Amino acid sequence: MHTRDPPSFDVEQRRRQQKEHEEHPPLLEGAEEVLAFVRNNVFPVAYQVLTVTHAAQWVIHYTVAFLRTMIAQNEKEARVRVDLLARCVRLLGGTESFSALLLSLESKTEEYDSFWILRETAELHLTSLLDDIERGLTAVLACRFPLRRARLFMMERGVRVKLQRALLFINEMDYNWSPNVAFHAEWKQIFLSGIFKRIHTVVEPLFAFCSLGFIDSCLYDSVTDGRLFSQRAPSGKSPTFPRARSLAYDCTIERLSFLQIGMGVKGVASLVVGLQLCMGARYVLKQCSPAYDEQWGFHMDEDVEGTTADDAIKAVDYLTKSVKQKALPHTSSARAPRSTVFLTQADGEI
Repeated sequence: MHTRDPPSFDVEQRRRQQKEHEEHPPLLEGAEEVLAFVRNNVFPVAYQVLTVTHAAQWVIHYTVAFLRTMIAQNEKEARVRVDLLARCVRLLGGTESFSALLLSLESKTEEYDSFWILRETAELHLTSLLDDIERGLTAVLACRFPLRRARLFMMERGVRVKLQRALLFINEMDYNWSPNVAFHAEWKQIFLSGIFKRIHTVVEPLFAFCSLGFIDSCLYDSVTDGRLFSQRAPSGKSPTFPRARSLAYDCTIERLSFLQIGMGVKGVASLVVGLQLCMGARYVLKQCSPAYDEQWGFHMDEDVEGTTADDAIKAVDYLTKSVKQKALPHTSSARAPRSTVFLTQADGEI
C-alpha cells in the first residue's frame, strides 16, 4: 500500500492566514503624532530662529576674521584674544549644529512622507491586482467541474497580464529602492514577503485547481476489468466498464498513488495527472460530496447540486455525434459505429 498526501485547497483558510499576516504590519508607536507636533510647533519657530542664526553666523565669522588681524601687545591681550576666538568658535559650532539638525529633521520628515506615499501606493496597487485575480479564479472555481478549465482559458490572458504587472512592480520596488532607515527596510521585507506568500499560497493553488477542472475522455473508454465483476456476460464475453470505475477501484481499494495512476492510464508519472484523473472519475461516478473525501483520500471543491454527470454525458455525447457526422464523408455507405467520446480525443481513437 502506498501512502499519499491528500491534496486540498481551502480558499477561505488561505485568505484568513493572509489577512492575519497583513493585520500586523511594523509600526512605530507615536511616530505620526511626533511628526505632526514637529511640523505644527517646532518648524515654525525654528524657521524664525534660523534667520537670526544665519545673521549670527555672519557676525561671528566677521569677528573671528577681525580678531585674527589684531596683534597682541602683551601676554594679557594675547590671552583675551585667544579666549574670544575660542568663544566665537564655540558659538559658530552651536549655530552650525542647529542648522544641520534642522536640515536633517526636515529631510527626515520629507523622507517619511515619501515612504508613506510609496507604502500606500504599493499596498493599494498590488492588493487590487491580486484581489482581481483571486476574484476571477474563485469565480472559475465556483463553476461546475467540467467547465472550469474552459472558463480558465477564457480569462487566462487577463490573469497573466495582471500577474506580470504585479511582479514587475515588485521587481522595481525591490531593486530600485534601498531604504537606509531600519523601519523602512523592515516594512519592505515584510511587505514583499507577504505578497510573494500570497501569490504562492493563494493565487498559484487557485490557478492549479481551476486548471484541473475538466473530464478526460479516457474516463469513458470501455475497459475489461475482472476485479469489478467476477461473472461473465451471457454472451460469454468479459463485461466491460467505463475506465472511471476501474480507476476508482485502483484509488479507493488498491490505494495506488497518483504517480501510479497517472502512469497506468496516461503513461505519465505525474501527481497532477493522477489527481486530475481521480477528480474526473469522482465527478463521473457522482462521488463529489464530502462524504467520499475519506474514501478517495483527497478533498474536492465541487457542489453536487445542479447539473448532474448524466446531463453532462448526454450533452457531450450529442456534440460528439454531431461533429462526427459532419466530419464523415456523405458518400460513404458504411459508417463507423458511434461511441461516446470527448472532442479532445486524439484522432484514430474512435
